[in-house]
Amino acid sequence: MFFTLENKPSIPLIPQTQSTLESYLQSQPEAIANWVRQTDFKAKAHSFCLVPDKQGALRQVIVGVDENNEQEESAAIWSIATLALKLPQNTYHLECDWDADTLEQASIGWGLGAYRFDFYKASFNQQNHDDRHLPAVLKLDESIADSYEKIHTFVDAFTLVRDLVNSPASHMMPEDLSAV
Repeated sequence: MFFTLENKPSIPLIPQTQSTLESYLQSQPEAIANWVRQTDFKAKAHSFCLVPDKQGALRQVIVGVDENNEQEESAAIWSIATLALKLPQNTYHLECDWDADTLEQASIGWGLGAYRFDFYKASFNQQNHDDRHLPAVLKLDESIADSYEKIHTFVDAFTLVRDLVNSPASHMMPEDLSAV
């Protein structure tokens, strides 16, 4: 699945807005601040910056998110949604001061953003549908561990509906639908 509760090493996803990025960089070691500035990362919404450690391994990912906008309450759900398919294969966790509701919404967004309709791809036919491997996994914060089933069920329901919408009518016969 797109999520894990396992206590294993993970890479921090650090959400920053355009207005908070500079103060965040001032609190970081000079090498990280220089790296981010050299890559011209501006923390625009839905952008990200891969930050390596001294050995060149991925240390953290700084994620650009929208400024806090009360008129757009659903912004959190999409703040990290595209990352699941864009980031290198690994396990990640959110490192931020978001409340539990915002973390839950962002986790749902991660799952929705990880959707791929690959039923007709050759690799799908060689493996079980439930064993599909996604490029990145989000380790859920302990504060929302109790919401794991809720998040999982929500994302599974949307995935099922999207699969049905994307399936051709010839594969939507009663016997096909009964298998769902």
